[in-house]
Amino acid sequence: MEYFRFVPPTIIASLVVVNAMPSPQNTPAPNTPSASSRFLPPGLFSVPQTNPNQQLQNTGAGLGLGAIAGIAGTNCLFGGNCDLSFRPSIGGALDANGQFVPQLGVTTQVGDGNGGIGTTFTGGV
Repeated sequence: MEYFRFVPPTIIASLVVVNAMPSPQNTPAPNTPSASSRFLPPGLFSVPQTNPNQQLQNTGAGLGLGAIAGIAGTNCLFGGNCDLSFRPSIGGALDANGQFVPQLGVTTQVGDGNGGIGTTFTGGV
């Protein structure tokens, strides 16, 4: 139980410190691609790209994610219901050109679902 309260903030704080460290000041050779981060792969924590023509849908998705995160955090902090479960999924789909595209996802559930509310987060590539 204490793991969920203390380890994720510690990991985030460590990543912030690593990203805040100054990069070496050596100038790269003219044909050498420069890295955007000293220790992490480029684009690891990039902002998701949304469709600018779908502002209402983007706002609704953001509000929904925030509401679920708020409910999960409240249940964990005040209700002591901090059980974590992860359910990976692997599969595939056909794109518009008929090419097979592999898909990988994970569903994270915070809490055991007692009390009528089981908060889940689903993400994938």
